[in-house]
Amino acid sequence: MKRRNFLALGSGLITGFVTNNRSLRAESVQTVRVVFPPQASPLEREAGLLLSRQITDRSGSKVSFAGEALLTIALAVHPDRDDEGFAIADRPGGGILVAGHSQRGLLYGVGKLLHSSTFSESGFTPTTWRGQDIPSCPVRGVYLATHFGNFYDASPLEKMQPYLEDLALWGFNAIAFDFPAMSFEGFRDAAAQASLER
Repeated sequence: MKRRNFLALGSGLITGFVTNNRSLRAESVQTVRVVFPPQASPLEREAGLLLSRQITDRSGSKVSFAGEALLTIALAVHPDRDDEGFAIADRPGGGILVAGHSQRGLLYGVGKLLHSSTFSESGFTPTTWRGQDIPSCPVRGVYLATHFGNFYDASPLEKMQPYLEDLALWGFNAIAFDFPAMSFEGFRDAAAQASLER
């Protein structure tokens, strides 16, 4: 296997080894059950909640965390490697297993599952992608310029949260913000304090 040594922006942020990539026929489902890892950490729980919100918001499917469903998506962390990779596999007994090599790897695996699946009013069609992927670069970041009245500066924070969640699901693991000191009289300036608070 050949490792790609570049950082691609957009959908190619998670690039690396792919051990198995097969196509299966996937069907749309209207009910999905998400299974958390045993004794899930806050980040592992957040990955499952993000998965649930994305499926619910983008399709006509209902998501639960217990009971029966047409599709079960189980989340796990198998820290057998020291990286932010993940694997997506068929789950024993049916459904899909998303296993991170680390907690962040689980988050990026959930992102891969979501980005390669299909959503419609009639339901959620899970990806047929199966394999393993490892980020090519240890730092995958973005700079958000929080000045000049741009989106990052003026957008309500409730709109910024889903935007930042989407970046995380695409594999970003670093975000830089700017404090535009040149725009203020000093740190006691009310506008400077508002910028710091934001």
